[in-house]
Amino acid sequence: MQRVSVTLRQILDLDVLRRAGVRVVAGAEALERPVRWVHIAEIADIAKLINGGELLLTTGMGIERAASAQRRYLAEIAEAGAVGLVVELGRAFGEIPPAMVQAAAQRGFPLVALERETRYIEVTEAVHRAIISDQYELLRQAEAISRDFTDLILSGANIRQIIERLAEILGNPVVLADAAQHLVELAGRGAVLGLWEDHARLAHTELERGRVHQAGGGFGVWDARRGPGVRDAPGAHGVRDAPGGPGVRDAPGGPGVPGAPGGPGVPGAPGGPGVPGAPGGEDEPKCMWVGIWLRHEEWGRVHVLETDRKLDEITGLVLDRAGAALGLALLSQKDAAHLAGRAGSALLADVLAGRHGSVAEFLRRARSLGVDLTQGRLVALVVEATSLAELARRDALAEEERQRIRLSIADEIRRATRDRQCAALVGLDADRVLAIIAVTGEGPVPPILDDIVEAAARRIRASDASLTVAAGAGREVAASSLQRALEEAVEALSFGRNAGERRIVHHFAELGTYQLLVRLAQDPELARFVEAELSPLLEHDARSRAKLMPTLRSYLEHAGHKAQTVRALRVQRRTLYARLARIERILRRDLDTQDTRTRLTLAIQALDLLQDRDSSGRVFRKSGWA
Repeated sequence: MQRVSVTLRQILDLDVLRRAGVRVVAGAEALERPVRWVHIAEIADIAKLINGGELLLTTGMGIERAASAQRRYLAEIAEAGAVGLVVELGRAFGEIPPAMVQAAAQRGFPLVALERETRYIEVTEAVHRAIISDQYELLRQAEAISRDFTDLILSGANIRQIIERLAEILGNPVVLADAAQHLVELAGRGAVLGLWEDHARLAHTELERGRVHQAGGGFGVWDARRGPGVRDAPGAHGVRDAPGGPGVRDAPGGPGVPGAPGGPGVPGAPGGPGVPGAPGGEDEPKCMWVGIWLRHEEWGRVHVLETDRKLDEITGLVLDRAGAALGLALLSQKDAAHLAGRAGSALLADVLAGRHGSVAEFLRRARSLGVDLTQGRLVALVVEATSLAELARRDALAEEERQRIRLSIADEIRRATRDRQCAALVGLDADRVLAIIAVTGEGPVPPILDDIVEAAARRIRASDASLTVAAGAGREVAASSLQRALEEAVEALSFGRNAGERRIVHHFAELGTYQLLVRLAQDPELARFVEAELSPLLEHDARSRAKLMPTLRSYLEHAGHKAQTVRALRVQRRTLYARLARIERILRRDLDTQDTRTRLTLAIQALDLLQDRDSSGRVFRKSGWA
């Protein structure tokens, strides 16, 4: 999209002014300022009657002759936000007074002389035609932008798609951050994350809802409800209008067409104090941003960073519409409170898939979410609501309610880690809650993880007594091995679930021979081992109603003690003996030997492992296996 505002330079290039012998005597460096309106000013106190963004035309008859009064006159109109002053020579002055030229030069304020008599009505008509055309084009583009974002929302676009579309329209990086300036989504080319980290440290004070603000590089603030206004002079921090389209008013010779201007801007005088909270040295990264409010609470902000294209009134117009679209999208998706958690989920999913990049990039992304994982020992934790499936069947829970339960578990894990002064990156992966925790202190890590999970579990049960959780914990690792740590946590949870253990946290370091099987899981030899040891029995159970695998599992779990197995299965002793004899015939193994029991125990553990690890939904078994 192209900038369409009428600038002071363009106005001075109009035929009517060129014929008048236009000459810039001061402030030539500020001729790119956009002009909102033109006024004929023949009174000394005109400053109190302007709103900002006006170009003033005068013959000088209202300007006093004293040098101090002339300097005060120019200072007042500059501070009120005038874009520039055009003085027709001949009626009051043969040349613009030196005091005014000096004051304008000091402020970088455009001061223009007209060598010949000019009909100002012709000037205002020509300028107002250009401005009205400009405003019409802005409104046309605003309508097109609004339709674009409305179509995105109605088509079910998610937050990231809206951010990416905004970056595409503006040609600059876009960052969505929560109220604490933690990154939620970003879109754009290049080192956007590093640029954002630097820029996020700047103050971003919201003066009023509905305004598009500016920060960095000496910028001030936008008023999102008014027509295109004036850029602050270098060093100033003021209020700049965002396109909205004022009407045409005060045209000489007629009543004018009513417009829709807002309240007055508050531009700072060049070199003077500006609006509080508008930071900026000229070398700082520049941005425009608008706050996003949901149900009278600030949710966050969307920022456009100036890297590839200059920020202008079109940027403000697009950002104004995009902010409203993002607010609607957040409300419609009913997940604003957990959107920052989604960013954590995305990062954890990248870690689990091995696509999180370098260690430095991972730690930087975590920091952008407000999580510093550099201070502490890193461990992975996977938590699962073990009773969720049963609750969903019993109470016919909708997916929305199941998601609420998962999110509440994630929130409790975050809370429990904060209580232990540990940093934690927490997110969701399907039905599981994933966490990478930086454990502080010098004590052993496993008891700390146990305390964290048990504290979260107590609060979860307090809110819903029927909700239970279990967790798997990986070993302490370096940041370069986090993928392995998450996999270990998943394996530990899976082992604990299959083994039927009642403890809440299962530690990978305590899994014994299961650790060896995990390392062999990607090797086809492990699958062939399971096939050789268990295939006949699995095929039997697939054909028969009388399943024998549960009996073999229980017998091996009780280390071959028949009396304990009878009690566990709740069968008569002779029934167990008959089943074991049949298993021996099918497998052609002697179950009384230690070697056979060890081999079969490993084979069953490997079978469980391979079934759980197959992410495609396939399990390790032939067609028809139970």
